[in-house]
Amino acid sequence: MPPISLLLDSKTVSLGVVHARPDDEGFKSLFNSAWDSIKTRTGGSGSALDLVSNFLGRSSTNILMQFLPFQMVRIDHFDEQGHDKASFMLTLSGFQGLQGIFYSGLLNGPDGKPYETEKIGKEVVVIRAKPGQKREEALVVTRVQGTFYGFADLETAHRVLEKKTTPNPDLAKNLGLVNQDQDTYGVLLNRQNSVLRFFEWANRRDFEAIKTAIGEEKLNKLFEHVTLVTWTGDLISDDRMDMQVRWRTDTPESCEALEDALSTARKTLAERGRTGEIRLTTVDTEVLLDIQFTGYRKMLQDYIARP
Repeated sequence: MPPISLLLDSKTVSLGVVHARPDDEGFKSLFNSAWDSIKTRTGGSGSALDLVSNFLGRSSTNILMQFLPFQMVRIDHFDEQGHDKASFMLTLSGFQGLQGIFYSGLLNGPDGKPYETEKIGKEVVVIRAKPGQKREEALVVTRVQGTFYGFADLETAHRVLEKKTTPNPDLAKNLGLVNQDQDTYGVLLNRQNSVLRFFEWANRRDFEAIKTAIGEEKLNKLFEHVTLVTWTGDLISDDRMDMQVRWRTDTPESCEALEDALSTARKTLAERGRTGEIRLTTVDTEVLLDIQFTGYRKMLQDYIARP
């Protein structure tokens, strides 16, 4: 696995990692469920998901298991205009044939025409500009050995591939305190309400339900007092993940308000079949949340079954 430090620099406000080892029983269970869904998928729209599932479905054995070990990294940073940008790094150590199919699907646009390419350092990148979008603002992708990179823009691609990144002591310090042996872990520095945008990306439907239950204005004001979020999680099965989330606020009063909001959020998610046991511990300006998330099996099945 390439070191996650490749994507980190002074512009980074959050880092999230998901990784799995060949002996990880939780991911084995998840991949078996995915395989069962792929075998019964009808598709027919010609989407990238159709392409991959049709290829996988030709095999009598679960090719997904050959993905292990794998790792996905997401980082968020702000550009010079203050816009939130996300970049990804996905490593699939197994089955090279599937990697080639996946990457070939990134080379051409919806009209079948190839995207513009450019050489940065030793790598050739694909500039996936949408109609009317400036090339400097487009998503940039490339593949280096078994790792796919998705850069938020051309400037980020140059900064990373040409090794022009600069240190980020605040994020590095907090990352060093997180258990990186877990299936997922991460650090989020709340800058310009980046915590709000991150949770919207992580699970928009669940987060919309939480905003409705708490009140969007109230939640936004509450998040203004959150300074840091860190998390670790262990995938127990294809349907459950146990997580520990640490929230830091700027005052004890904000911490108490956050604890109340998290209790409301937990009730809302429980009604949606998304949570099991929960424990909240508050000390000074920090809230420690231990929680069981459930419902991943159905989410996966619904995703694979979509047209």
